[in-house]
Formats: sequence, C-alpha cells, structure tokens
Amino acid sequence: MSQQMPQADFSLVLADYFELVLDVPPVQAVTQELVLSRLVDLQYRMAEARPVKRPVRQQDRVLLDLYAFAGDLPIPGSLQTDLRTLVRDDMLVPDFCRQLLGMLPGQKKDMQLTLPADSELGTYAGQPVSFRVHLKQLEELRLPELDDRFAQRTGLARTLPELLNVLAQELHQECLAEWRKFITSTLVEAVVASSQVELAESLIAAEIENAWRSSEAEGYRQLGLSETFLNKSLSAWQNSPEQRQAAVARLRTTLVLHAIATQEQLGLSPDELAVVLAPLSERFAQPLAAIYHELAASGGLEPLQLQLEAEKASAFLFEHATLVFEGEPITV
Repeated sequence: MSQQMPQADFSLVLADYFELVLDVPPVQAVTQELVLSRLVDLQYRMAEARPVKRPVRQQDRVLLDLYAFAGDLPIPGSLQTDLRTLVRDDMLVPDFCRQLLGMLPGQKKDMQLTLPADSELGTYAGQPVSFRVHLKQLEELRLPELDDRFAQRTGLARTLPELLNVLAQELHQECLAEWRKFITSTLVEAVVASSQVELAESLIAAEIENAWRSSEAEGYRQLGLSETFLNKSLSAWQNSPEQRQAAVARLRTTLVLHAIATQEQLGLSPDELAVVLAPLSERFAQPLAAIYHELAASGGLEPLQLQLEAEKASAFLFEHATLVFEGEPITV
C-alpha cells in the first residue's frame, strides 16, 4: 500500500492478538541434495561468461524482456524486464525453452504457450496464451572445475569439503529464516482474518492502480509501448479478480498491522529511521537530511515508514505468540 488512507475510506475492529497459539512445523532439514544444488548455483554464478552472436543453445545464459497477453490484452503480473536466466527445460513455463532455442541476440518472437495449472497468473492458469519475448543478450558459459581452487576463488573456504560445509551452514540459516517468516506470516494472517475490516471501493481501486504503476507501468514504458497499450494494461489490472483479491489482502494487512503498531506504540524513532536511510545516504553520497527530504517530497517516505512499522508489528506478534511443536511449547 503506497499511500496513507483517509479514515472515512475504511473501518476496522481489531481482533485480540494476544495469547495466540500456533502449532509449528519443523525447520526444513538441509540435505546433501540441497547443498549440491547450491554448489552448482555457485558454479554457474562464477562461470566465465562470453557474449556470443549465434543461436541459443541449452545451458546458455540469456537476458530477456517478456510479457504475456491473451487476445490484445496484456496479462497482469506477467511483465519481466532484464530477466537473466539459464536456458534449460524447466525454465518459466513448459515448452518455453524449446521455442527459445535457436533465437538470435536482438530477435523478438511471439510464443504460443499453455500455462501450467498452478500458474501464478490465476485466471489464465491452464490456458493457452502468447508470450512476447525479446532476446537482449546471449552468453556462453565456461564452468569452473569444482575443486579446491574453486573453493578458494569463492573466498569462503580453502578446500571443496570446507566449502560444502559453509554452504550447508548458510542453507541452515536460510531455512531458519524461512521458518520464522512462515510462522510470522501465519500469525499475521490469523489476526487479519479475525479482524473486521471494511474497505471503500475507491480505496481498493486506488490500491490496484498503485500496484500497477509500481510493478508494470514503467517497465512497459521502457519497452517503448504506447499509451494505448498502457491503458489496456491498466484496464486488465482493474478487471482482474486476482489483482483485486491481492489489493484487498494488502490493504487489510497494512491496516491491521498499523493498528497493532499504534496500540503498542511501535512507531519508528528518528534513530531507527536514520539506520534505514544510512545505506541510501552512502550510495548517493548525500547527507541523511537530504535523503529524508527527497523521500518526503517524492511521496516515498510514508510507504517506507508504513513498511517498517508493519515489520515491527509482525515481530511483536511472533515474540508474544505461544509456539507449539509436537504438543510442547517451544522457545525461539
């Protein structure tokens, strides 16, 4: 949600968020398969890449712009710009790889594909659609040998066995973080579902348009598409049941977390905001005050504050919930 909402645009009765009890799953185990998969990912990231002017082959790396459309309407949520990915059979959607093979750098192509039944594109899942693809760059990769020298090049270890151990530890920390994220989101969803939130239609419409502007409008402009096309894209978003559902969920969640933060006095202190803005200050070589005023003038400060406030409220729910594993309360 990108703007503060007038009180008249919604009503909220906050559910009780204390004494939440949640049965939690175990943390995902780090298997040898996961470690080896991470090792291969690292191998590809450290590969020697050479731009080439030839047809696409398996295991090349490509840079793509693409979006999907049905009829003459772009499908909401399908735009991807500067997508850098490996060419392999399981990329994106079924049959995409086969139709990408043989394309030349700079070439544009329309692909007729059927989306999988579990596609994130909702209404169009399981249906035939068109993908407009621009192959912007093609790279041939030379993979390094997986040996002690490779381990040393990563800067993480001296030997390959040591590197595998480091990767296993990293994966364990990531699994812990994902476990905590899952539990936190489940707790938030429970409080949101139990709260009574009424939203004005104008508020939902504004949220859908804000989401479109932040995720796809500028991308389509960068592709050189016309205002007529952009209007069709916005119309598709406005008429999408999935985008409406997502907008309502975002609004409800933001309002509930804001109410919790207000009630528990979890607002951001100037020092906390300074810590968040410090990387921007360093990146743009500007004093904190200048970054602050620029964000305020552009309308970016308030969404940032709402996001950070929501994170604090979510953490509050996690810290005050009773987590149960195999019938016994646990301490995290």
